[in-house]
Amino acid sequence: MDGLRTFYETLGSAERDAFVQMVSESSMTIAPVVKEGVERRLKEVVLEINRVNAEREMLGNKANRLADFAEKLQEFMNNNRNYAIEIVLIKKFFSLAEDNIRQKMSDLKPDSLLKEKYALKSKLREMSDDLASFSKINHVLHLIIKKKEQDDVQRKQSITVE
Repeated sequence: MDGLRTFYETLGSAERDAFVQMVSESSMTIAPVVKEGVERRLKEVVLEINRVNAEREMLGNKANRLADFAEKLQEFMNNNRNYAIEIVLIKKFFSLAEDNIRQKMSDLKPDSLLKEKYALKSKLREMSDDLASFSKINHVLHLIIKKKEQDDVQRKQSITVE
C-alpha cells in the first residue's frame, strides 16, 4: 500500500485522475461475454472428452471380450491335439480384431482435448485472479484517495483556524 501511495502522490492532478480511471477500468476489464465464452467452450470440451472416453470404454469392453475368447480358444488348442482349422482361424480373427480395436482406442485418446481443457481452466483462473488483483488495487487506491482527501480537509481546517 505504501508503494502505491508513494507513486500516487508523485502524480499530478490530471495524471491521478487518469491513473484512478485506468485502475478502475482494469478491475472490470474481463467482459462477462469473454468469460462466458471460455466457460462455454470448457463445457463443450468436457462433454467431448466424456463422449470420447465413453466410446473408448465401449471399445475396451469389446476388446476384452475378444481377448477372453481368443485366450479360451488358445487353451482349447493347447489341450486338444485334434482341433479343426476353424478354431485357429477364429482365434486369429479375434486376436486381429482385438489389436485393431486397441489401436482405435489409442487413436481416440483425447490428448488435444485434455490440453485444451487444462488451458481453458488455466485461462479462467488467470482471469479470476486478474480481476481479484485489480479489484483489490482499486479498493486500496480509493482508500488512499479518501485518506488524502481527509488529510487535505484537516490541513485546510488547520490553516483557517490559525
